[in-house]
Order: sequence, then structure tokens, then C-alpha cells
Amino acid sequence: SNMKMKYFDNKRKTGYQLGGFANYDFNNGLFLQSGISFVNKGAKINEDVLSYPIIVDQNTSSSELFNGKLKVNYGMQYLQMPLMAGYRIKTNNSLLFRFSAGPYIGYGVGGNTTLRINGTLGENNTPYFDKEKGKTFSDFAFRRFDWGMAIGVSAEFRRFLINLGYEHGLYKTIDGLDYRHRNATLSLGYRVY
Repeated sequence: SNMKMKYFDNKRKTGYQLGGFANYDFNNGLFLQSGISFVNKGAKINEDVLSYPIIVDQNTSSSELFNGKLKVNYGMQYLQMPLMAGYRIKTNNSLLFRFSAGPYIGYGVGGNTTLRINGTLGENNTPYFDKEKGKTFSDFAFRRFDWGMAIGVSAEFRRFLINLGYEHGLYKTIDGLDYRHRNATLSLGYRVY
């Protein structure tokens, strides 16, 4: 998982998902799929920052330029539900491929974020260090709602499944900044019916 961020180059963060899905197959090879899953998303920032404004007085909103190292680790957990449509191809009695696309919606139910900056402020190069840790959705003002588009391809051998997917967030997850989720997924599963 990572996030499209306008001002910073972020790094991927490995996450997990756990859930269940149901397919409705039509006779002509088309199908619908939906379900619900618990998904871990996020991103990491670890970079040198030059001349970045930091507010030093909350009352006057005055700021000074910061130079130094910025490290942020965003963690977010969502309950997420896709609605996918697709086409299935059965190659023989035990191998089936599915190609799908559609929207997803998610609601943030938890997560933690850690922010650490270490460097200097202003023309006098005053040493500056700050570390904050808190809840992603309440302390760091991320929006709980998320939605976007997803695509996937899966293979089913007997009852075992493997799925490759990509999610492209369309909703800005924080006010005033262009932060959107981007997730590549690899899922393993077992069909119970």
C-alpha cells in the first residue's frame, strides 16, 4: 500500500487483508462479486526536507522554514466493500480464471501514525526536534471514508484461489492535501461452496 502525495515521495508499506466474498455467476461467463474485508493500508515517508514551513506559533500562525529529516509512518485500518463485475474463463474441469473491475468503498475503523522531524528552524538554524504519535483518524485529521476503483485477476484451481489486484483511491483522505490510496494486492483464498 502507498499513497499519492503531492509534496512528498512516499514509500510502500506492506499490509494485510482478511475477508470473505461471494460470486454470482451468470450463464454467459459474466459474474458479480462483493464481500467485506478488514484492510490495512498506509504509507511511509523518509526524506530530507529543505525550506518547509512549520507553524511555530499557533496563535498567530507564524511559521519558520525547516531543514532536516522527516519520517512519517501512516497506518490505517478499513472495513472495505467492493462491487466488482467481470468475466470468467474455464479452461478445464479444475482451472478457472476471473477478470474483474469495479468500485470499492471503505470506512476507517482504526490506525496509528508516527511523525518524527529532526533538523533546524529559521535563519539562525535553531535545533528543532518533534515526535508525535496518535490515532490516524482523530489526532491526524485523516478522513474515515474512502472510495475508489479496483481491478483484479484471479485463478481458481479446484477450491484454492489466488488473486492479483490493484486499488486506485479517488477520494482525498485528508483535507487540503492530495493524499489518495494506491494498493497492489496479492490474496490467497479457499472457496467453501
